[in-house]
Amino acid sequence: MTDCRVEAKGNATILHLSGELMIDYATRLRSILSDSLQEADRIEIDVSSVTGIDVSCLQLFCAAHKTSVAMNRSLRFLDVRSAVLIQTARHAGWLRSAGCMPDKGTGCLWQEEGSDE
Repeated sequence: MTDCRVEAKGNATILHLSGELMIDYATRLRSILSDSLQEADRIEIDVSSVTGIDVSCLQLFCAAHKTSVAMNRSLRFLDVRSAVLIQTARHAGWLRSAGCMPDKGTGCLWQEEGSDE
Protein backbone atom coordinates (compact mmCIF):
# COMPACT_ATOMS: atom_id res chain seq x y z
CA MET A 1 0.00 0.00 0.00
CA THR A 2 1.31 3.42 -0.98
CA ASP A 3 1.09 6.15 1.63
CA CYS A 4 2.24 9.71 2.24
CA ARG A 5 2.46 11.31 5.65
CA VAL A 6 2.92 15.08 5.52
CA GLU A 7 4.82 16.66 8.40
CA ALA A 8 5.01 20.43 8.83
CA LYS A 9 8.22 21.54 10.50
CA GLY A 10 8.66 25.32 10.66
CA ASN A 11 8.84 26.63 7.10
CA ALA A 12 9.49 23.11 5.80
CA THR A 13 7.22 20.29 4.74
CA ILE A 14 8.52 16.75 5.05
CA LEU A 15 6.84 14.15 2.85
CA HIS A 16 7.25 10.65 4.26
CA LEU A 17 6.50 8.34 1.34
CA SER A 18 6.11 4.59 1.67
CA GLY A 19 5.12 1.62 -0.45
CA GLU A 20 5.27 1.47 -4.23
CA LEU A 21 5.35 4.74 -6.15
CA MET A 22 4.05 3.54 -9.50
CA ILE A 23 2.03 5.17 -12.25
CA ASP A 24 -1.27 4.46 -10.51
CA TYR A 25 -0.08 6.75 -7.66
CA ALA A 26 1.32 9.47 -9.96
CA THR A 27 -1.78 11.70 -9.92
CA ARG A 28 -1.86 11.65 -6.12
CA LEU A 29 1.90 12.28 -5.89
CA ARG A 30 1.63 15.21 -8.31
CA SER A 31 -1.08 16.74 -6.13
CA ILE A 32 0.96 16.25 -2.95
CA LEU A 33 4.07 17.82 -4.50
CA SER A 34 2.11 20.73 -5.98
CA ASP A 35 0.32 21.48 -2.70
CA SER A 36 3.59 21.29 -0.79
CA LEU A 37 5.28 23.74 -3.17
CA GLN A 38 2.45 26.21 -2.64
CA GLU A 39 2.61 25.95 1.14
CA ALA A 40 6.28 25.66 2.12
CA ASP A 41 9.63 27.25 1.30
CA ARG A 42 11.40 23.94 1.77
CA ILE A 43 10.19 20.46 0.86
CA GLU A 44 12.08 17.40 2.01
CA ILE A 45 11.11 13.99 0.67
CA ASP A 46 11.74 10.87 2.75
CA VAL A 47 11.85 7.82 0.47
CA SER A 48 13.44 5.45 3.00
CA SER A 49 10.24 3.35 3.17
CA VAL A 50 9.60 3.25 -0.57
CA THR A 51 9.68 -0.35 -1.82
CA GLY A 52 9.32 0.38 -5.53
CA ILE A 53 9.28 3.34 -7.89
CA ASP A 54 8.82 3.79 -11.61
CA VAL A 55 9.89 6.44 -14.11
CA SER A 56 6.56 8.28 -13.92
CA CYS A 57 7.28 9.21 -10.32
CA LEU A 58 10.92 10.06 -11.08
CA GLN A 59 9.57 12.50 -13.69
CA LEU A 60 7.25 14.05 -11.12
CA PHE A 61 10.13 14.56 -8.69
CA CYS A 62 12.17 16.19 -11.46
CA ALA A 63 9.31 18.49 -12.50
CA ALA A 64 8.67 19.44 -8.88
CA HIS A 65 12.36 20.24 -8.42
CA LYS A 66 12.39 22.48 -11.51
CA THR A 67 9.25 24.21 -10.24
CA SER A 68 10.82 24.71 -6.80
CA VAL A 69 13.86 26.38 -8.40
CA ALA A 70 11.62 28.68 -10.45
CA MET A 71 9.73 29.58 -7.25
CA ASN A 72 13.00 30.16 -5.35
CA ARG A 73 12.18 27.27 -3.02
CA SER A 74 14.03 24.14 -2.04
CA LEU A 75 13.10 20.54 -2.79
CA ARG A 76 15.40 17.65 -1.93
CA PHE A 77 15.42 14.03 -0.83
CA LEU A 78 16.16 13.33 2.83
CA ASP A 79 17.69 9.98 1.89
CA VAL A 80 19.26 10.54 -1.52
CA ARG A 81 21.02 7.18 -1.29
CA SER A 82 17.77 5.19 -1.05
CA ALA A 83 18.60 1.93 -2.82
CA VAL A 84 15.25 1.69 -4.62
CA LEU A 85 15.40 5.29 -5.84
CA ILE A 86 19.04 5.08 -6.96
CA GLN A 87 18.56 1.71 -8.67
CA THR A 88 15.55 2.97 -10.65
CA ALA A 89 17.24 6.27 -11.55
CA ARG A 90 20.39 4.41 -12.64
CA HIS A 91 18.43 1.89 -14.72
CA ALA A 92 16.51 4.74 -16.40
CA GLY A 93 19.76 6.59 -17.16
CA TRP A 94 18.89 9.55 -14.96
CA LEU A 95 21.91 9.67 -12.64
CA ARG A 96 24.22 12.54 -13.47
CA SER A 97 27.71 13.73 -12.58
CA ALA A 98 26.63 17.39 -12.88
CA GLY A 99 23.40 19.28 -12.30
CA CYS A 100 20.95 19.78 -15.14
CA MET A 101 20.27 23.47 -14.51
CA PRO A 102 21.35 26.37 -12.35
CA ASP A 103 19.46 25.76 -9.13
CA LYS A 104 20.84 28.20 -6.58
CA GLY A 105 22.93 25.56 -4.83
CA THR A 106 20.21 23.04 -4.02
CA GLY A 107 21.72 20.38 -6.29
CA CYS A 108 20.19 18.26 -9.00
CA LEU A 109 18.07 15.45 -7.59
CA TRP A 110 19.84 12.96 -9.84
CA GLN A 111 23.43 14.06 -9.24
CA GLU A 112 25.41 11.18 -7.83
CA GLU A 113 26.91 11.67 -4.40
CA GLY A 114 30.49 12.90 -4.57
CA SER A 115 30.10 14.45 -8.05
CA ASP A 116 30.84 18.12 -8.61
CA GLU A 117 28.27 20.44 -10.16
